[in-house]
Amino acid sequence: MNNRSVTFDIAQLFKDSWELFKRNMSPLLGGYLIAMVIISVSGAVYIGPLILSGPLVLGLFKMSRMAVRGESIEFSELFSGFQRFLDAFLANLIITIFTIAGSILCIIPGLLVGIAYMSTYLFMLDDKLAFWDAMEASRKMVMNNPVQWIILWLVLCLFNIVGVLACCAGLILTGPISLLVLTLAYDAERRAVIEVVAVPVEPSA
Repeated sequence: MNNRSVTFDIAQLFKDSWELFKRNMSPLLGGYLIAMVIISVSGAVYIGPLILSGPLVLGLFKMSRMAVRGESIEFSELFSGFQRFLDAFLANLIITIFTIAGSILCIIPGLLVGIAYMSTYLFMLDDKLAFWDAMEASRKMVMNNPVQWIILWLVLCLFNIVGVLACCAGLILTGPISLLVLTLAYDAERRAVIEVVAVPVEPSA
């Protein structure tokens, strides 16, 4: 990763995400709602959410990625993550295990694990990485700029807490917007990497 420090303009990230959400409200809102219903209903089988969450989250991130790129989104994209079921399932499983293990040791390590792997699914989509390589890519990116990612994570937590307090109904709104915010932040970090690599090195005298 690069040594350039990227500062997120969080207010602008939310503003841009809101505009993207308004332009793609039907598929993003509907997709998120359907995913939450499926995960909730699958809870009737104890391990249901653990099995389905990874592929569905990958599908939600793909919808978010398409919105950011200005592409037309179909509801069917929600289920596109099942085309990479094993990687999506294992990513969700390992991240869950790491987060629980970190939380058992202390709450803060558990939170840091969650932050480190926030962009895993985006690396799986963009770079076609397997679950572990995508997790490592996400961790390295976050560790390259930890303060900004922690601040962003805290803001997103507060944002979604507001959604939960609104009788959980608000979460249907804050959830897809949060995915857009994460996607835009990830793009900003990736652009910084490309810009640093593209800068020519001056030959030494």
